[in-house]
Formats: sequence, C-alpha cells, structure tokens
Amino acid sequence: MISKSSNVGTIKVGLQLGEDRLAKYLDKFGLGHKTGVDFPGEVSGIVPSLGEWSGTTAATISIGQGISLTPLQLACVAGTVANGGRRIYPHFLKATATEKGMTDAEFGGLGEEVLPEGASAELTNILEQVVTSGGTGQKAAVKYYRVAGKTGTARKPLAKSKGYGGGYMATFVGFAPVEKPKIVCLVVLDEPSPIWGGETSAPLFSKIMEFALHKMNIPPSVPVE
Repeated sequence: MISKSSNVGTIKVGLQLGEDRLAKYLDKFGLGHKTGVDFPGEVSGIVPSLGEWSGTTAATISIGQGISLTPLQLACVAGTVANGGRRIYPHFLKATATEKGMTDAEFGGLGEEVLPEGASAELTNILEQVVTSGGTGQKAAVKYYRVAGKTGTARKPLAKSKGYGGGYMATFVGFAPVEKPKIVCLVVLDEPSPIWGGETSAPLFSKIMEFALHKMNIPPSVPVE
C-alpha cells in the first residue's frame, strides 16, 4: 500500500484508526503547531480541530487533503521516525562565539516518544520498500546506501476560495542510512512536470542525499567492491 502510494488503502487504514486516534497522532507529530525553530517567520500550518471534522474528514486527511503543513514540519515527522519514534525539535544555531570560546545554544534535540521504537522500526522497513524496485520512490535510491522515504503529490488549494485548483506540489522526504540514520532530506517542487513526486522530487533527493552522505563521510550500508 505504501510502496505503491495507494490512496484507497491509506483511506481504509485511516478509517480503521478512527477520528480520535487519527487526530491524536496528527497532534503528537506536531502538525498544526509551530516547531519552535530558532528562525523567524514560522507558521503552524492548518489542522482542523476534531470538533470541526465532518463525515469525510478522516478519509481526506488520511491522504493529505483538508490540512496544510510546512516543509519543516514534514521533515520533522521523517526525523521522528528516523530517531526511533522520538519527536524532533529542529534548530539552526548550534553555538555562539564569545570571548571565552564557543557556547552551545542548547536548541533542538529529541523530545517525547511519539511512536514506540518497535513501531518506528517497522515503519522504517515499510518506507524502505518505497525506494526499492517497484516502489513509487525508486528514483530516490542512493548507490551503496539504504534509504527510506515517501513520495508525495499534493493538490494546491485555491488562494481565494475553498477547494483545490489544477496545480500540484511534488515531494519526496526520506532519511539515510536506514540502519543508522544521519540525514533527513525533503525536496518540494512547485508545479513540476510531470506532477508526480516519484518522477521529479525523488531523483533530486537522490542527488542531494548522495552528496550529503559523501560530504559527511558516512560509511556505506553495503560493502563497496
């Protein structure tokens, strides 16, 4: 279901979860809330409160419609999975320079458990299948490294009225190496052609991730011959 990006399957799972649990985990993952990153201009996104849900909301939210989130929020969701289910608090500033030397800014870090570690590991295995042969994100693969991630193709809402227009945002978000994640990367393209994240964002993700892994001297997942 995940590797093939089945909307029908995703909706069925969302309905099985039920409104209460679905809303609970949207909140636990931080959607609809600012991350608190140390950078100006952050917005919280839009997630309707449970009291505003209609009979179709659980189904539409399951496939990403009826809510909005920032790229940083989506990267944090991926980072939470990569870190064994612990919530991520992102930051830009690592340290400040003073006369006495470098002082850690003490921003960011890991927070509360969102998913049990076992569930996070199982989800990671599922997301790795997205990048393997037959998955929608196979063009995100990086040679010699195990990658987990997910494609996304989201309709753009109309600016001045309710509903959606003909524009799309294509995304790929993922992390590597799967066995010991070090890097999360998110690629968002505004109205690409073709519209599918697996065809446009995934190849760019692969190039960025490959460069970053090599730049950081992260050992490959498989032996290099």
